[in-house]
Amino acid sequence: MFSRDRMPIHHKINPSERKRIARTASRHSTAKSRVSVSKDFEDSFYITNAAVPHGSEGCYDVTLESPIGSDSEKEDKADDRKRPECERVYLAACKQCRVAPGKGVLQGLGSHRLSVKGLQLTSRDIEPITYALTRNFQVTTLDVSSNDIGKDGLNNILRMLDENMSLTNLNISHNNVGTVGAQLLSELITNSKMMRTISASGNKFGDEDASCIAEALKISRILQSLNLSHNNFHERGGETLAQGIEENTSLTDLDLSWNHLRLGGAIAIAEALKENKTLGTLNIAWNGFSNSGCNVISASLEVNTKLHTLNLSNNRIGYEGAKALAKALMINQSLTHLQLNLNSLSTLGAFELLVAIRDNPGSAIETLELQEVPVLASAQAIEQEIKSVRPTFILIHDVVVLSDDHLALASVINKRKASKT
Repeated sequence: MFSRDRMPIHHKINPSERKRIARTASRHSTAKSRVSVSKDFEDSFYITNAAVPHGSEGCYDVTLESPIGSDSEKEDKADDRKRPECERVYLAACKQCRVAPGKGVLQGLGSHRLSVKGLQLTSRDIEPITYALTRNFQVTTLDVSSNDIGKDGLNNILRMLDENMSLTNLNISHNNVGTVGAQLLSELITNSKMMRTISASGNKFGDEDASCIAEALKISRILQSLNLSHNNFHERGGETLAQGIEENTSLTDLDLSWNHLRLGGAIAIAEALKENKTLGTLNIAWNGFSNSGCNVISASLEVNTKLHTLNLSNNRIGYEGAKALAKALMINQSLTHLQLNLNSLSTLGAFELLVAIRDNPGSAIETLELQEVPVLASAQAIEQEIKSVRPTFILIHDVVVLSDDHLALASVINKRKASKT
């Protein structure tokens, strides 16, 4: 699949050359010095330094604690033969890579989801897992998020995907893969025939990395969900990514929240939404769009007929932005879930949004989120009117006030006067 050398398979080691796994009744029943292993693995495996003969760096013993206390070599070999092939590959690769096997990994290899999230794994720690997955046909989801696998670890994962035919969901978030990792990610998006969901949040991708990802999105026909939140994309990066969004024909879910897209990014994304025919869920919260950015996004909603979930939370949107959204909601008939939490919409802005939903007979809105946005009792009355026609409608809010937000409205009036002048 990928243009790289195929992964060496460590499980093809001659069984007679493998060292025996010794069992002991207690951790303290042997005089061998042990390397400490992270408690996060919650294993019963312990590496023994003394078992590594001089000149045999590629192999070493693993002590497996057993409640029975037997050290029968025949029993060990019988147990090893009972293990699935991918588990035998994993244990052999751990010996080769000098990594302590993980109980959680062995359990995950027998299920549909394998997670090693937050175990502080490095690229060397992840290598035995990738070897095991070349012989695994059960795991569909791999979560290696919140570790430190870096670009080398991600490269090992891509090499593994040359042989694995079951993985469809991959989470590599918060792994500090950087610019080289972005290039590898774009290769994965371009070439993978199986991957449906990729989460690459918090990997320090910047504007210079957006180009290769955007080019991959233009080509991809398989990827359905992509999470690029908590990265360092600014306006230029947003404009570049928007080019990929506009031409993509497979993505249904995209998360670009917690970046710095600002007005330039908002304008580019709005233009992409007018052309994209597949995107159903878009999260662009926490990007500082302001009213101007909200205005262009709102205009795109008057044209777009595919988007059903939109998150614009905490984007410094005021009354003017809310008014533009209300205008779009009078026309749009596809949006079902709109999130506007933590914005300064004002009581009048919230009221106008609800009126627009009520007065549009073709509106599909089922959920409107206005957390930390003040609403009046009159707005709640509008909510009840909507529910009388659409019982499934939900308004999520937590602040009810007794009077209009006069300070917010006064600032709007002053701006209008200034513009007229």
